Amino acid sequence: MCLRPTQSAVSATRSRTAASGRSVTPVKRFAVLGFVVVLIALALAAYVRVGWWRMETACSVDPPGGREWNSVAFGWSWEPPGFQRTYDDGSQRTSLWF
Repeated sequence: MCLRPTQSAVSATRSRTAASGRSVTPVKRFAVLGFVVVLIALALAAYVRVGWWRMETACSVDPPGGREWNSVAFGWSWEPPGFQRTYDDGSQRTSLWF
């Protein structure tokens, strides 16, 4: 069963919106959408920067097995997702947050 609003209900809603002056224009929608996209991009950039810094710090302080390494490579892994450290012997550690 599909319920449709009556013509009087639709016109009453339009008159309330017009009377309150709170209509949403396409420009306002675009501005809000742009703000949300920028906010998400900034949060993502902050996550990557802080996560990378934490990965570098954790790597220098806590090598797995308590051994020293000659070289360590840092990167991003999609499978499993997260920051990845690869040591000179081929061992790896991946985490979303170090």
